Amino acid sequence: MRTPAPRALIFGVSISASCLLLHWLGVGLPMLALLAAVFALVALVAPRLPVRWFDHSVYLARAAHWRRENGRHHSFDSIPLDVQDEGALHLRVDGIVACLCSMPDCMQPRVIRLRRYLERELLFPAAERRRRG
Repeated sequence: MRTPAPRALIFGVSISASCLLLHWLGVGLPMLALLAAVFALVALVAPRLPVRWFDHSVYLARAAHWRRENGRHHSFDSIPLDVQDEGALHLRVDGIVACLCSMPDCMQPRVIRLRRYLERELLFPAAERRRRG
């Protein structure tokens, strides 16, 4: 039976040993006062930070994390689609949809799913962005 008790005991012993070492070195009380001041400052200032700054930093971090995958988050049947800005593929999506509608096998389930995916995920959002201006 695994319990968190051994880890908690090791953690407590290591914290106690480090506090004892700091006390023997004569910096335990000043270090504690400094840590208390830093935590108090963070607790006082953090709620007053503008939410907009936090949201912008999250946006920048997300953009930096996904920059290699930008434009490749659309995929159909495990095939990534390279989508450029404003919902335009290298080929025009409306042309692809028209071709899929007029091809001889247009009623196969796979073709219908691809056509509906392109309409739902690319054409409609791009048209909405253009409509909103």
